[in-house]
Amino acid sequence: MDDDLARPPVEIIERECGHLSGSQLFDLAVADEFGGPPWDHSTFIPDVVFVSLGTNDFNLAIGPLPEREPWVSAYVTFVHTIRSRYAEAHVFLTEGGIVSDSDDPKRPRKTVLREYLVVASQYYPGDPSNAHPTGEQHAAMARDFEPVVREVTGWTAGTE
Repeated sequence: MDDDLARPPVEIIERECGHLSGSQLFDLAVADEFGGPPWDHSTFIPDVVFVSLGTNDFNLAIGPLPEREPWVSAYVTFVHTIRSRYAEAHVFLTEGGIVSDSDDPKRPRKTVLREYLVVASQYYPGDPSNAHPTGEQHAAMARDFEPVVREVTGWTAGTE
């Protein structure tokens, strides 16, 4: 049996790579990859929640691309967790900004991940010292998503 299938479903969402998964980090006050104090979800109720997971799951160096059914089921479980804490929030699902198809065209990880999700992201490869998106790239991602958020929420400039 595949090791991922033997784990609790929410851990499939982000392969651990020796650290906590994204769904486990959701309940922490400080996003520390090894643990930390719990977040009190009642202290802040967001209008919008963006979830950008899958970068590690679709990392070709870790292994094969995850199968659709167990991965999507785990993601749905995580979204139910989010909805249980923030029932009124709009929840947007997107892939990681550093996922691309260029690494191995025979295993098009961005294409497969996009088939599993709703809101697509542009490619933001970080910089030479860190493959994660930079602060400037995170701001660009926010601008990319802004029209979708405004359409869904009905927000207009200056009213948020």
